[in-house]
Parts: sequence; structure tokens; C-alpha cells
Amino acid sequence: GEKLARAIHPHVAQATAIPDSGVRQASFAVCRNPAVPSILIELDFITTPEGEEAIQGAERQKGVAEAILAGLRDWLKPATP
Repeated sequence: GEKLARAIHPHVAQATAIPDSGVRQASFAVCRNPAVPSILIELDFITTPEGEEAIQGAERQKGVAEAILAGLRDWLKPATP
């Protein structure tokens, strides 16, 4: 899932006002299936109330969804030799 995370991360970081913590690895249950690339995207933190307010708006949600889609498209692009 690291390649997937690195493809999606810059798009989501640009689409949100939340401080960027970068790509990290952890052994979360939702990310432990080695047969399926998976990532956990955290769009809000209890320590940043302004992030919670920002992500509640429909426009912001649409922007984040479009950012994730753009990252998925980047990840799915065939590698150029």
C-alpha cells in the first residue's frame, strides 16, 4: 500500500487545510491484508478543530474525493520503461 499512499498523498495534502503529516506506516488492522493494497486516510484530528469544520462542507468533501480519485488514477497509470 505504500505506492498507493504515495500516489494519493500529494493530491489529498493539496486539497485540505489540515497540517500534512506525510505518509507513515503502521500495523492497523484495515491495512494488514497483503493481497490487497490498502491505505488509511485521516482527514481530521482531534487536535485540529479547524480541520473538522473544514471537512464538514460539501465542497470540501467533493474536493477531497476528487483528490483521492486523482491519486488513484496516478497509481493505476502503467509504469513507463
